Amino acid sequence: MPAPATTTATYYLSGADLVQDGHGRITLSLLADGRLRVSARINSTDESRSYRLTLRADGAAAEWLSLDIGGALGVGEATLANPPQRFEDLLRTPQTAVVLEQSGREKMRGAVGGVAVALIDDLTIDGFLAYIQRHDVRDVKRLMSALPPAMRSNHTLVGRSGGLQATSVEAPRIVSFGADGRLLAAFQSDVGPRRETVELAELRADGTWKFAEIEVPTRRVASEVCTSCHGRQPRPVWSAYNQWPGVFGADGDKLTDAEVVTLTRLRATQRDSDRFHVLPIRPVRNGDTFHIAHRDYTFANFNATGEIVRAVTEGAWLRIRQAPRAADLRLGFFLNRCDDALRQETNPRWARFKSAMVAAGQPQQTDTVAILRAMGIANPVEELQIGKTAPNLTAADGLGYNQAASGLTTFIEFLLLDDWIADEPELGRRLAALADVGRGYVNGVYTGYGLGMANLEEARRFRMLHNYGLHGEDLQRSREKHTAPNYFDGLWRMEQGLLTPARDAICSHLQGR
Repeated sequence: MPAPATTTATYYLSGADLVQDGHGRITLSLLADGRLRVSARINSTDESRSYRLTLRADGAAAEWLSLDIGGALGVGEATLANPPQRFEDLLRTPQTAVVLEQSGREKMRGAVGGVAVALIDDLTIDGFLAYIQRHDVRDVKRLMSALPPAMRSNHTLVGRSGGLQATSVEAPRIVSFGADGRLLAAFQSDVGPRRETVELAELRADGTWKFAEIEVPTRRVASEVCTSCHGRQPRPVWSAYNQWPGVFGADGDKLTDAEVVTLTRLRATQRDSDRFHVLPIRPVRNGDTFHIAHRDYTFANFNATGEIVRAVTEGAWLRIRQAPRAADLRLGFFLNRCDDALRQETNPRWARFKSAMVAAGQPQQTDTVAILRAMGIANPVEELQIGKTAPNLTAADGLGYNQAASGLTTFIEFLLLDDWIADEPELGRRLAALADVGRGYVNGVYTGYGLGMANLEEARRFRMLHNYGLHGEDLQRSREKHTAPNYFDGLWRMEQGLLTPARDAICSHLQGR
């Protein structure tokens, strides 16, 4: 296990063209044993090549560090027993980090130490506030300059909104969803009283969401203003695939001519902007769709929807798996997929499920809403129907929400299946006996919604890892460099790619056959 760091400072690396050359970070960490660890992570790399990072004090004749970075992962790390200076002196010294390609061409560079902007390393509301206070941040421009690379790459733009921040097509609101949707941040570029306020939504470790707005100059924090739209048990609000009213690319990610004009202007002037200076903005033309940089599958709002659903369903799973008798209650999701014959008191699994429902105060209904309520989500529609603001929900609304490849509740069932297999490995062995269901397009012919894995269980594990096992930089790398033949189309196919083809095996397991 690596030695723990007592103090850490991270700095930004950027290419001349953020879209093509990419960006990254360099981190200096003082370890508990006095050694210095230097690590770097960059994107837009070629897997067949290696890169070299050098770190040199400004004005010095030679670098004091040379670090190899592999192209496959974009990662390099070194630990120095005898660093050139004490850690605090090292951070006071203005330095420059440069990343070179094998040809000697400069890929990216960044300022380190001295007056260089250290990046935010705690992506929580408390972490943002602590950073603002510690670094005496007085405006949103300075705060945005401290965003880590994944918060810059993964963004969409809003031209019309029902939220508190002012916005327009000419001066859109920036919504950053990061690599995994666990922290959402909104920044106002239009004029108005909330221009120096950042809005944040954070998925907490207990599965609940915390919302707040921070007025940067005054450090004032408010959360009560968020609940009017986001609910008493707040959650994000984001329209389902593939219509996102008010967002750039609202109709299936296709940009309007006016949005193209704005993006072209923002790209041309972003160096002088106090908001868009940190974003990798792709060049666009009339008729284009809205693409973001540093993802293998680049559609902006598709990715925003996917990561927000990923985070919302992870939060629900973290909550419901802690319920009393969760193992019995989760059976209901899968029994509801099977024939009526399994949903009889003579089936011990059904009897256990029904007993748990009665104990949880849900003796009558056995549908998804009732099961979620029994597992601790008091108002499942209000807490999980993210397609509407809380005041706009009606009695007719349900849990239906299309992520693009699967419904929102299907992701929750997928997560509960992972818990079930961990408790009962025999079910995993049953899935391992089934073939994966294709690998997308092969020579122009669509072969199915699978990932091209050896079997269905291997595909399930891959989906689990690359949706819920990886976070932050590791998940960002997965999204940038797809590692399965049908990653972009199959990874989120929880229903068509997994639960439907696994139905008979699941039902046989529930029946004891």
